Amino acid sequence: MPGTLRRYRVDLADLSLREEILDPGSHEFPMIDPRIAMQKHDVAYLTAGGHHNLNSGVKRVDYLNGKTQFFDFGPDVVTGEPVFAARPSAGHDDGWLIVQCSDGRSERAFFAVFDAANLDAGPIARIRLPHALPISFHGWWKAA
Repeated sequence: MPGTLRRYRVDLADLSLREEILDPGSHEFPMIDPRIAMQKHDVAYLTAGGHHNLNSGVKRVDYLNGKTQFFDFGPDVVTGEPVFAARPSAGHDDGWLIVQCSDGRSERAFFAVFDAANLDAGPIARIRLPHALPISFHGWWKAA
């Protein structure tokens, strides 16, 4: 079953819970700018799309205006959890998105680097590995 993007709103006054479907597509492994973890945030990045519950793309969702950006690598590529890497001395959600990918055609892995604000433009770089790499599920970026 695909991971539908949902929001839950809890009303403490009347002890009710309301579910909103934000995007009915297939999504997994949400990531936000880690500098604002545990705070209100406006943007999320997720793996998305794909076939047979394996995602082949990455999506940016802006919760304020409902706009999404999506890039799909095609049916031969599986994407792992996106990792947000902040630009030094920049505002939140200003940085790069690093996505581990497995290419079924070449049987090799690569990392795709995106400008996090412009996913629709596609990767600004691909770092190709000479071998396969199992898709990992969690990552973190920390500037040195």
